[in-house]
Amino acid sequence: MRITGGQFRGRKLNTPQSNLIRPASDMVRQAVFNMLLQYDLPDGATVLDGFSGTGSYGLEAISRGSLCCTFLEKNREALLLCKENCALLKVENGTKIIKHDLQKPIQKPDNIAAANLIFLDPPYQQDLLAPAIKNIIKGGWASDNAIFVLEMGKKETPDFYELVIRGDKTYGQSRVVIAEYTR
Repeated sequence: MRITGGQFRGRKLNTPQSNLIRPASDMVRQAVFNMLLQYDLPDGATVLDGFSGTGSYGLEAISRGSLCCTFLEKNREALLLCKENCALLKVENGTKIIKHDLQKPIQKPDNIAAANLIFLDPPYQQDLLAPAIKNIIKGGWASDNAIFVLEMGKKETPDFYELVIRGDKTYGQSRVVIAEYTR
């Protein structure tokens, strides 16, 4: 698994030893960042990478010009991988890694800015997206007009809560929805 664009393009990321963590494929991440260009993102963005796993979405965003990224993840192995990958790219100063299960409410701390670019890539077919979207919005993590990138199994149809769908593409077994939070 590699960073596909920006200042760290081509750099390898550490990957999981087990199959409990499913990193976003290079092809899907490349397609997602091509779709984000119409929103002038990720350049200058404040990013939240939920269900972060290895941190590949957030680290790709930083490589492509995001200001900072907060990673939210509940799995211990994934947290360690994300931390290792941040250190590998020497971006620890622009990142925060928080252990949290997005199926539970979480209030954004005052010292972290609300994100205008949010990636959610949970395990497929487990109905994890809808509660996570709701908890992020209710917890103050999403800024006005934040763009959400939601990766799911191609047959999943979650409740998108208060999000307006702006794009929907399928890549093999993965479905990527680009949505906007409008208050």
